[in-house]
Amino acid sequence: MPLPTAASSAVAGQAIFSDICSTCHLDHGAGRIGVDLTLSFLPREEILDVIRTGRAGTQMAAFESVLTGTEIDAVAGYVASLRQGN
Repeated sequence: MPLPTAASSAVAGQAIFSDICSTCHLDHGAGRIGVDLTLSFLPREEILDVIRTGRAGTQMAAFESVLTGTEIDAVAGYVASLRQGN
């Protein structure tokens, strides 16, 4: 199986975000129940960690048992792309 390209990963990340994350973060990350991801300053490694393990004391659930590593990476890339100024 070929490795995903950056474009295919971005499309996958957006699709997964829309299916799973948009309930709390809305389709474009502006936040509803979840924080406004367009204002996020987290580095990519921390975004990955939050998606994998969740956020204690918040409604942010862990997704490491739901998504594959490749899917988590794609979602993290999409979340990083939502930052204002990108």
